[in-house]
Order: sequence, then structure tokens, then C-alpha cells
Amino acid sequence: MSETSDEGLRDRFTRLVEDEVHTLGLSLSTPCRGMLERMVADGAQRMEHDKVVRSRDKVQLAADNICLFVNRLAVQAKAREGFPVADEGAFVKAQLEGCPLWPFC
Repeated sequence: MSETSDEGLRDRFTRLVEDEVHTLGLSLSTPCRGMLERMVADGAQRMEHDKVVRSRDKVQLAADNICLFVNRLAVQAKAREGFPVADEGAFVKAQLEGCPLWPFC
């Protein structure tokens, strides 16, 4: 599947995040949700800027990477004894330990 804009990718990646969060039994604090939404938007915009929104391989890599990040977020929420709620501290820790993770960070 290929997307034609960063908006289409943003929607696709947002759905993937929501599905992964649900599958993991994770909840997101409001600040964490905002940080994750910003990460998704920035990644989709980067893909548009790099002109790879039609590349199936790049779209799949990005989809895999955002799911990987959500899994790392869940690990950090557990480590912070906040599970099932991931807060901004868990997000920052997942980002510090997991990035770079193209195209999101």
C-alpha cells in the first residue's frame, strides 16, 4: 500500500499506534499521547519531504518502526511501574533508548 501525502501517512501511522496500544493493553497519558501524535506527524512530514511516501519499502519500514517504538514505550511504562499507563517520562526514556528510529526520531 502506498500513500499520496503526509496526511495519509499520518492517518495510517496513527491507526497503527492505536492498534498497537490496544493490543498491548497500554493507556497513554494526555501529554504522552500528544508527544506520540507529534512524533507521528513529524515522521510523516519527513517522508513527504524526502519524497518517499510512494515507496512501499519505506512506508513499511516506517510502520514497523512506529510499532517498535510503541512496544518500547510499553517496556518503559512497565519499568517505571506505571503500566498500563505510559506517561511523558516513559516516552522520553523510550525515545532516548530507541532513537534513531527512521523517520520518527
